[in-house]
Amino acid sequence: MAGEITPNNAAQVVPIAVWGNPRANTIALSADGQILAVGNDLGATLYDSISYAQIVQILTPYPVSAIAFSADNQYIAFGQQEGVIDIVSKEDMTLLNRLNFNQPEDFLSKDIKLAFSPESDSLLLMAQSPNQIHLIRWDTATWYVSVNLTLQQGLAAYLSAALDLAGVIYNQPDLLLQSLSYTEESDLLDMPSSISPGFWNAFNTYEGQVLPSSDGTFILINNGQSILSWEILSDEYDFLLDNYPKSIPDPCTQAPASCQNSSGAISWSCDSSQPIPPIELIALTPDDVMVLISRNDGLTEFRSATDTSVLWTIDVTYTNVTFSPGSEYFFGLRPNGIIEKRATQDGELINFIDQTPGELTDMVFSPDGTILAASYSDGWIRVYSISNGQLLGVLDGNASALVFSRDGSLLTAGLADGGIRIFDLNDGSHTDLPSSHQAAVTTLAFSSDGRQLIAGSDDCTASLWQVDDSFRIRLLNPESPNPFQITGVAQNRDGSWFLTAGNQEDAVAFNRTDFTPSQFLDTGPFTDITLSTDDIYLAVAGEQVWVYPLTRNQFILDSIAITDENNGLGYQLAFSPTNSLLAYVSEQSLSLWGTTELENLASVIYPLAGNFLGQPVSLDFSPYGNLIGLGMDNGLILIFGIPASEAE
Repeated sequence: MAGEITPNNAAQVVPIAVWGNPRANTIALSADGQILAVGNDLGATLYDSISYAQIVQILTPYPVSAIAFSADNQYIAFGQQEGVIDIVSKEDMTLLNRLNFNQPEDFLSKDIKLAFSPESDSLLLMAQSPNQIHLIRWDTATWYVSVNLTLQQGLAAYLSAALDLAGVIYNQPDLLLQSLSYTEESDLLDMPSSISPGFWNAFNTYEGQVLPSSDGTFILINNGQSILSWEILSDEYDFLLDNYPKSIPDPCTQAPASCQNSSGAISWSCDSSQPIPPIELIALTPDDVMVLISRNDGLTEFRSATDTSVLWTIDVTYTNVTFSPGSEYFFGLRPNGIIEKRATQDGELINFIDQTPGELTDMVFSPDGTILAASYSDGWIRVYSISNGQLLGVLDGNASALVFSRDGSLLTAGLADGGIRIFDLNDGSHTDLPSSHQAAVTTLAFSSDGRQLIAGSDDCTASLWQVDDSFRIRLLNPESPNPFQITGVAQNRDGSWFLTAGNQEDAVAFNRTDFTPSQFLDTGPFTDITLSTDDIYLAVAGEQVWVYPLTRNQFILDSIAITDENNGLGYQLAFSPTNSLLAYVSEQSLSLWGTTELENLASVIYPLAGNFLGQPVSLDFSPYGNLIGLGMDNGLILIFGIPASEAE
């Protein structure tokens, strides 16, 4: 690597590495039950389903959102964003073909359905847009398209590879059965009139799910609140399971009492355009005997698909499930990225795979520039070598914020349950600070001498700690009339004041002498704030990125807007060690702004920009200023720098 990134060479910065394991998007088990495939934003990882050993990593041009194995165990199909399907040999994992299909306008990528026919002689694809359903069939002997059909979109659609047909439910409600063997043949069937309009209203609200049986004789309909079984051609439905919660509280509205304003409510607005369905998913066993129902209230149940009797219930939620061919066990993907293998007989845990963490929450370089720590939602903090990106070890903690002490001997983690854990990196021990917060600790900052720690939390309070004796000096509510969840804290060099900002318009500064709060800035809500180490600039990010010059620790009102509203959200910020550059990131790119030049000097598009399923959550310069680390919530860490060959 070349040396420090400066204003003179900022234009030479490029992506040089991608570290970490991306979160899983989908899982699938091979027809012989031997291989578990995990699709992610870089491609797919294949595991031995018995030993759980990793077999191979397959890189694809775009994130994998659907996987299908052929019944004859010859092929694996990886459906991706941007209308691409990679066909890989299951025997030697080589790429056999790359199929392309024209994406419909407003393509709904999460609704890709991909399946091989039972005879493995064709591959079927269903891709949906708000107005249309696109059906394509390729013959596996030649990989030529034999069917290319477009249907009008309805309430829901499903693909039945066993019967070589697609089903679409329309508003009447009617079920259209469209043959893919003979495209001129279709049937429009009346669905039972006893299904209430309210059932379909909930289906629309929660974007429900239709699941066909393997022989196509019945379908299960999950409307997000209840589950209906209908034997096709019958005048009445078979059963309706409706003993589930009618709604799941929006996490945005679930805040501790410390966040309530004078009216007893929260002061921020929540986007409730897509409510959380009480029922996350349903999955039939391959023999159609049992149905697994995973719920967003933290429970999963296993019921008979005929009389609905419950065989077992476990305290876990899954976002994706795949069964063994004989229905003896299943793999379930949890929201935190852990993939569990459980027995279908009693739901007992057999084993698990924890190589695909669900979400990266924070990332930070050590002060000596040797390691990088990253926190994940699966309950582990991973420590990587900066020299080669290798995983060195893990620390125990479901952390949402990280910070090293100035001398690098301590790593402090703000935990998702509101705790604060301080790791002594010399001996590996840790200390939990007492009575920390009532909700996730989202941001941390050490004082310049390393003796004190400031923590901000989703409980709308900030705490100040004496590190050596774990004593809490003060618990502060930054804006008592209208509390906000804190997303950023920063402290000046001499410790005379510190800043808090969050999901409200105003940010608040505290005088350290008497902890008097004062409101400043009205450009929130804020996603990040940071001070240059020389106390000359304050940078804030939200709908725009702003820089505020400071003089003698007093704010100058003439701010500098370094982005406009058309640039999209500026998520995270970091000053270079010499404060000559401010790095800021959006969904698409990393930008570098010169603090002397007062202008943008470079913009670097992420690898596969626009195809990642994640967003930036953390940004940091290495202590020597030669690397920039960017943590994405999909689990990946992007490393930027100047290759030695490019150095001037």
